[in-house]
Amino acid sequence: MRLSDEVCLQARTLIASRLGLDFPEARQADLQRGILRSVQGGSLSDPEAYLAWLATLPDESPEWRRLASHLTVGETYFFRDRACFEALEQRVLPSLIAARQSEGILRLRLWSAGCATGEEAYSLAILLDRLLPAWTDWALTILATDINGEALEVARRGRYREWSFRGTPQGIRERYFHLRGAETFELDPRIRRMVTFAPLNLAEDGYPDVMTNTTAMDLILCRNVLMYFAREAQRATVARLQRALVPGGWLAVSPAEASADLLGPLVPVNFPG
Repeated sequence: MRLSDEVCLQARTLIASRLGLDFPEARQADLQRGILRSVQGGSLSDPEAYLAWLATLPDESPEWRRLASHLTVGETYFFRDRACFEALEQRVLPSLIAARQSEGILRLRLWSAGCATGEEAYSLAILLDRLLPAWTDWALTILATDINGEALEVARRGRYREWSFRGTPQGIRERYFHLRGAETFELDPRIRRMVTFAPLNLAEDGYPDVMTNTTAMDLILCRNVLMYFAREAQRATVARLQRALVPGGWLAVSPAEASADLLGPLVPVNFPG
């Protein structure tokens, strides 16, 4: 089955307004694939009727979450973009830790926004364990959110295969993971407990809010997420993320997303690599 151009346009408009996701011409195949998978797994076999039904449902409904899981594919791995994690390890996190220690407030709040299957959030946890061995003395929050419920379930299990370690520094897997079977590596429970996973649609207005634990963040990683949003949704998302930061807090995006037009209110800081 192939969706007509008219149905594709209808779907693109609806999905952009509800999920913030943009599907330009180059990604029409991804849009069709996601919708058809949702249709095949549901009670309505006609895509047009399915879209009309979706339009009547609230954004937080299970069906919207299910569609989102078919439209978002979290391609990620541990310590993805080594330059970013080197900057976090050598500059950003040490400066945050030193600032909190000088204030006498042992509190640190980090957020992986668009965490997919959890590798980024767990990479942050591993960094903190290395930089702050006494982190149990701190009020530490590592929040990891995503719109894809299936990806969050994978993240909570903390079990990964070889492909998730293709960017991992030497010694990390041996120290923090346990081999389970022939090809599966399970993250140490001590590190898993450092991270809290929760569903959140970054295109919605439900943050920053104490109810979603998305306020007073010292560091937010939102990398390779904004590029999939329509321009208006990008601007609104950046504005919300900025409000979620404490004064002097950090927002990390991918190099492809770091435009002055989009991130104008924030002070740009570039690191080598």
